[in-house]
Amino acid sequence: MKISAMVVAVLGVALTGVGNGVAGAEAGMSTIVAEDFPGSCLVVQNHVGHDVEIRLNYPTWGGYWTFVHDQVSVVADADNVVITSPSGAWNFTMNPPAEVVWVFDAGLNTELGCNGSWVASLT
Repeated sequence: MKISAMVVAVLGVALTGVGNGVAGAEAGMSTIVAEDFPGSCLVVQNHVGHDVEIRLNYPTWGGYWTFVHDQVSVVADADNVVITSPSGAWNFTMNPPAEVVWVFDAGLNTELGCNGSWVASLT
């Protein structure tokens, strides 16, 4: 996947994952707090080597998505409509836990109604 506008998530980012030493953090939870990108979508790249289940906590709560090894997908609802974040922030829980690297691509998925996409690469 080509990522044209790479903005490393240093904008008030709280990343939590396996063994990163964040006190009180729930294992497998990942958050990007980047309110500069309202209307953004979430793309998940699973490079873990096995299936990973994602549960969104924000901007919506509930839905589960399973990403197989090497799958790259935008997160959409049951009607295949992409989910956008009104604030630009994202929070999800993973099972099993994985490390996450966040990158923002301003041009990704704009044809789907996204104001760019946060790409969460699971490693």
